[in-house]
Amino acid sequence: MSKRGWSLTSKLPTLRFRAKVMLGFAAVLAISAVSLCIAYFGFEHVSAAVASYRNSVAEADLARNIDRELIAYRAAARYYIVTGKEDDAKTALVAQTSLKEAIDKSLAGTKNPGRLESVKRLGAEFKNFTDTLPKS
Repeated sequence: MSKRGWSLTSKLPTLRFRAKVMLGFAAVLAISAVSLCIAYFGFEHVSAAVASYRNSVAEADLARNIDRELIAYRAAARYYIVTGKEDDAKTALVAQTSLKEAIDKSLAGTKNPGRLESVKRLGAEFKNFTDTLPKS
């Protein structure tokens, strides 16, 4: 054979059986390592997406709580305005406190800067609104 004919396939038949088995095992290990790396990075990508989804759901729950407490507060305040009874005023103040707690929880639990700014603005408007109301 000439020097040009030397290649891996031409050297392979001259290797002993043990060397061929070891070479095959090394190839399987290399393929497994590459496969595991691809799986690991894929898992990291999926894990980051799941964490983002969970944060989004948690922030949506906080927003839903604010919305529910705001509806309850508006209903209690309207009912107090209609009846003018002291018990209804106390109910409205309890609903007001619940709404403030929901806003505070949302401030503590929101991580998205855009949403956090919106919640801060809502908290400031709510504080200004409650400062103008007479305390009973």
